Amino acid sequence: MKHTCKTLLLFIITIIFSASPLLATDMSQGLQCPPGWNDNRAARGNDLIKQCISPAQDAAIELYAAPGQEVPLGALLDMWAREMTQRGLPFQNKVSEVPGQVSGYPAVTRTYSGQTRDGNRFDSHLVASRYNGVNYVFQGFALKGHSQAWHQLRNSMNTWYYPGAGQQNYNQQQGGLPLGAGSSGNTPYGNQQASSNNNPYANTPYSTQQHTTGNSLPTISGTFITDQKDYWAGQYYYRIYRFNGDGTLTTGTKNVANGKIQMDKKNKRYRISKSGNNIVLSSGGSCTEGYVTDTENNQIRRFKSGCYSPGGKAMYFKKIPDNSLNMGQSNTSASPYPKIAGTFIADKKDYWGGSYHYRMYLFNGDGTFTSGEKNAASGKVKMSGSPRRYKVKKSGKSYVVTSGGSCTEGFVTDLDRNMIIRFKSGCYTSGGKAMYFDLVQ
Repeated sequence: MKHTCKTLLLFIITIIFSASPLLATDMSQGLQCPPGWNDNRAARGNDLIKQCISPAQDAAIELYAAPGQEVPLGALLDMWAREMTQRGLPFQNKVSEVPGQVSGYPAVTRTYSGQTRDGNRFDSHLVASRYNGVNYVFQGFALKGHSQAWHQLRNSMNTWYYPGAGQQNYNQQQGGLPLGAGSSGNTPYGNQQASSNNNPYANTPYSTQQHTTGNSLPTISGTFITDQKDYWAGQYYYRIYRFNGDGTLTTGTKNVANGKIQMDKKNKRYRISKSGNNIVLSSGGSCTEGYVTDTENNQIRRFKSGCYSPGGKAMYFKKIPDNSLNMGQSNTSASPYPKIAGTFIADKKDYWGGSYHYRMYLFNGDGTFTSGEKNAASGKVKMSGSPRRYKVKKSGKSYVVTSGGSCTEGFVTDLDRNMIIRFKSGCYTSGGKAMYFDLVQ
């Protein structure tokens, strides 16, 4: 992966830099490198105060700081993205923008999709904020489809704080970090609700962990299945949890005899919290969904059920690859057809009802999807209530995503390891121009 530029852009410096004394506090301490990432201290200098690079070199995060004149945060990001794009970094397409705060100080967070000069496609974030006379810019990007690196990047972004900021401001931060504060609590990654329990992840799709003095609880996403069978209604089943990445979970079963998967139609909200020496998963029911036993790179990999114990034996749920259950497709695991899961958002705005919107799709991983919209002005996300079924199939030399309607939902244009990451809409155009949907999470 090409190295990002190591100094603040010259034309930005001329606007915002002034001869101010260096801060006594090491502000780099407020941004934590994800576990296992390289804290590249050798890269620091001038206005770059922190750089972290993933072990696979498929992602990086950086924090820049320059004392000086206050610049509107949106204008700062406009200049930054434009110059970075000219330098070959992946900030070509702005996907979303939401207001927020860092330690109680205003911030603006943007999501981008783009590609580097060598043709690799990335998902990217920019955050601009100002504290104590200093302008800060966070930038991070991860190869498209590399979900673990993307999760870790966003985790660091959403736990970034200002060392030395007053306790009052720090507490304000816990209610709304860079993503989504000041909006409805929704992001283009899902229709999660704003938190009322000082959850610093309340405005992100990895929504249930809590911030504790610089360390976050582990996150969870993906499909988990039990290590043993359970018996009811005359048959044996494996129980399934699907953590959807938006603060909700879906339960289901796999029939041992015929392999049939059945997932519930309704989702439940969950949270991750500390209970004594244990980390637990709970959904507000009469039992605790899980007691975490194994994590890897701060991601939950295995937990002990607090709800089920067939034959009086402990039941454990272990994370498995999503496609190993053949969820979301009717074909077998040997099928050459690509799969699709996650949130897709349009690359162009569309106008109706007196305002501009970005169209969205959320493919749930169980063969259904929901459509929705994100208001371009307010950032409010609205998803339709009724999931629809979809299929991925071959049409000529291309793959298409269809739902049985009067138009084809998508003509697949980009794949990553047999996962669909971009498609051209067969249902919508904007001003007569083709509309493409990119995977954002």
